[in-house]
Amino acid sequence: MAITISNKVKTKGIKKKLKLTKIPITRTKRPINSISASSKLTFCKICSKSFEYPSELSKHLLYHENSRKYKCGLCELRFKNMTGLSIHKIHIHTAKHGKPNITNNISQKFTSVQSGISSFGSLLNMSNVFDIDVSPETPELLAIAEKDLRETPEIRAKGLAELRELLKQNSDIYYCDEDEFLVPVLRTTHWYPESAMKLIRQIAEFRKEHWKLLKDLMPEQEKVPFIEGNLVNILTNKDHKQRRMLVVNGGKIWNPDQISYDCLFRMFYMLHILAQLEKTSQICGCVVIYDFEGLGMKQIKSMSPSSIQRLLNFIQYAMPLRIKEIHFVKQPLIFEMVWALMKPFLQEKLKKRIHFHGDDMKKLHKFIPADSLPKNYGGTMPEINYSGKEWYPLVEKYNDYFLRYKDVGFKDLK
Repeated sequence: MAITISNKVKTKGIKKKLKLTKIPITRTKRPINSISASSKLTFCKICSKSFEYPSELSKHLLYHENSRKYKCGLCELRFKNMTGLSIHKIHIHTAKHGKPNITNNISQKFTSVQSGISSFGSLLNMSNVFDIDVSPETPELLAIAEKDLRETPEIRAKGLAELRELLKQNSDIYYCDEDEFLVPVLRTTHWYPESAMKLIRQIAEFRKEHWKLLKDLMPEQEKVPFIEGNLVNILTNKDHKQRRMLVVNGGKIWNPDQISYDCLFRMFYMLHILAQLEKTSQICGCVVIYDFEGLGMKQIKSMSPSSIQRLLNFIQYAMPLRIKEIHFVKQPLIFEMVWALMKPFLQEKLKKRIHFHGDDMKKLHKFIPADSLPKNYGGTMPEINYSGKEWYPLVEKYNDYFLRYKDVGFKDLK
């Protein structure tokens, strides 16, 4: 393409026509993604896509806001469901020891939200999902502890010192005096040292009464029931109040001919020891969901009054954890026989925390929102596709802690 320029110049009254000159013009197509030297790229923190103008980025972000409802409060990434958000928090914001690991350049970690989750999942085989958080308390968690348990640095220091002194005075009992052992007991008793010492004595008395069942209890002894039984499970996510949720399958899944009620109790006892290591469980407590779907006479005959009493005495008097709620779900009419066995041994405090839902999951959702529950219980989380088989490596991981816990109790039993 060219343009023609013609100029007329007057010189002493004489008009002189200049020669026409063609000046070529080259039209260069600008690449779609070309940026001028003065332009500055802006990136989408969610999918790393780049934009030349902020207005383009704003329009683009509307897509993410509409399709990804669950937002991470630490880095503002959004996810389509709670599962993606939970996995993201574990793998991105929790390092090896649970310390914050917020990256400054999220785009280097993810090319997209879904591919990021996929790559981390395949890299780590999702093993970290089946773990407990043993990291130090966050400021938010300490605020809950102060509000609910009257815990402050001063009360904590005083409580630990006084409880150690009380342990010296109660020389017939052995209980490790390290913080790892004492803090769970003190939190359960709202940091009253005398109440904590009373609980420790009750723990010792319970272990003495059931010494044959609990003596030398180690993960290896219950490995097969853990892996094959699918009776005791822990949801990989916590609920809206940061509470661990334990699922006990007491219905048709349970075959008493293969796994006795004593064996079931031993697994439950080991999990309570493990839960004491997790700060959120110490402070926020735990929730138990008893699933009685398909309960029949075969299971009921395996629940003797003495075994029911043992379980309830343990929960009410000898557990250094706070069971905040117990939910019975999918229980058939025959469950009335089980309830009749339980009622004589229930104290009013625990009785108020037991709730019956049957098949009405909406009643359960009044206590635990649907977005914290799997589809098995009317929730929006994925259906449970894991069991004790996935959790057992975690139990085995803390074998040394179980070894130390073996010595808890009266010294004359050693």
